[in-house]
Amino acid sequence: MHSGSAFAKFIGVSREAVRAKHQRHEVLGLKGAKRGLRFPKWQVTSDGSLLPGLPRPMSCSHFIFRDVPMDAWVDRYEKSHQNPINRVFHTFGIPMIAVSIPLFLIAPLVRGFWKIQLSLFTAGWICQLLGHIIEGKPPEFLKDWRFLLVGLRWWLRLLRGS
Repeated sequence: MHSGSAFAKFIGVSREAVRAKHQRHEVLGLKGAKRGLRFPKWQVTSDGSLLPGLPRPMSCSHFIFRDVPMDAWVDRYEKSHQNPINRVFHTFGIPMIAVSIPLFLIAPLVRGFWKIQLSLFTAGWICQLLGHIIEGKPPEFLKDWRFLLVGLRWWLRLLRGS
């Protein structure tokens, strides 16, 4: 793994060029435990060029959300969730749904466990729907299914306080 500067030297470009390639999802950069992004060596061939065909598969987010930054999606989501009561319902409903989804995998393995998972999933969606009834607006995902994925990012932003 290389730092941004070391990776730039390794492929023969400036650090700014590496940053731009990362933003365009042309190179893979992973958040380091201590500082900045770290760039794996395996994405570069022996002659210093990037592996062909690598950019698009690296970014599922880019495939789903195109060139619209995630912050723009979250901002739009937030604009349709202005009522404080709706926000409280979403603050509880979103994590209930998010936790219940991986529990679907465990449910067949543990006798009676499906009740917990199903209860969380159902209660989470009830919270969401009650919030939208109070807000008086339909859920954003009825206009664009991708908002089903944005809600969790909104909730994480809410927790971070940013």
